[in-house]
Amino acid sequence: MTRHSVMLLEERCKGCTLCVTRCPTEAIRVRGGKAFIITERCIDCGECIRVCPHHAKSVRSDALEAALVLETPVAMVAPSFYGQFKSAIPVEDLLGALKSLGFAGVEEVALGAEIVTEATARILEGEDAPRPLISSSCPAVVRLVEVRFPALLSSLVPLPSPMEVTARLIKRHYGESASPVFITPCPAKITDSRHPLFASASSVAAAVPVRDLFAAVVKAVGRGRVDSTAGKTGILWGRSGGESRSVAPGEGIAVDGIRNVSLLLEKIDSGNSEGISFIEAMACPGGCVGGALQVENPFMARSRLAARAEQAGRESSEASRTEKREVLLDTRVMTRENRVMALDADPARALEKLERLEALTEDLPALDCGSCGAPNCRALAEDIVQGRGKETDCVFVLRSKIRKLTEEMIALDDQRGSIGT
Repeated sequence: MTRHSVMLLEERCKGCTLCVTRCPTEAIRVRGGKAFIITERCIDCGECIRVCPHHAKSVRSDALEAALVLETPVAMVAPSFYGQFKSAIPVEDLLGALKSLGFAGVEEVALGAEIVTEATARILEGEDAPRPLISSSCPAVVRLVEVRFPALLSSLVPLPSPMEVTARLIKRHYGESASPVFITPCPAKITDSRHPLFASASSVAAAVPVRDLFAAVVKAVGRGRVDSTAGKTGILWGRSGGESRSVAPGEGIAVDGIRNVSLLLEKIDSGNSEGISFIEAMACPGGCVGGALQVENPFMARSRLAARAEQAGRESSEASRTEKREVLLDTRVMTRENRVMALDADPARALEKLERLEALTEDLPALDCGSCGAPNCRALAEDIVQGRGKETDCVFVLRSKIRKLTEEMIALDDQRGSIGT
């Protein structure tokens, strides 16, 4: 079972239901004044972390101190990392500052992004490639497809993420005992480092949130420099539109923000792709620069990243053209049947539950107000058949039952009064 990175801090939860209404997979409920997460539905997109006003959602991640005591810890810097810092600080100084914290080396995930870019473009050139081909670079989007749109699993790019590719390169160059440490912008990548979607096992040893070491990096600027080899292609992966720009120029579209992604996938799932060849879908607003574990405003970070890409002065690094492509092997293609949304493992029982669910949905007020702690009336009906809720969780049903009970008591009292006279 997947161990999710997103978690609830129950002592902080006020039961406000904001996370319930914003979750893209209806994975959160509020019962007894506290939220809880239905783990099999959670995709670790971080939307609940982003919107919770009480900071009641957090992540299970690795501490920097723990990562640094691993054998030969090598930091992996995602392209979006550059956008978190003022443009006046050269990339080489940022890499040097990060290394000075105690890492044996620092490597850029932009290299992995360039390798995946080339491999994806080759897949897209094939006559048998699905149309549209959907990027698998964002693990939250891949899990969204797995949970809500299983018919589209075969349309996902069957390649490991740039994070995974870079980790494999680190083990090749530093030795198999090396410990790749990903500096992560979001919780979905933490989960993917523990339970990879397109690999039998991950080469990533630890994942440390950007926000946990941001201040330390700023303080360490000036302690050293590490040369950057990243090209424009890899750097722009950190913002929405960067991947599609290089994979399918003029033939693809980019969509960011989990709600926008969901709406587009609903359209694609219904068979309406309108001749689109490639879809770059990013769960976070603006792409990885808007990750829930980032520090900077995503619009500011997006602008900075574009400037960094121009400063690189090269389209791609020399290393991405010379590295052997074995790093893309050991890839697991997702073709398994999705059962996340199944009501029961037993088909007969599932059918019975479905019939009851439909009947309950008809009896509920169809207001989708969320006051019951579920995102909508149908979700409450599902909770009832699955034993996670009851009909009186709906305030309208409860009010109706109280009114009926009151009327019955008045009628009974009147009857007793007439008998007494």
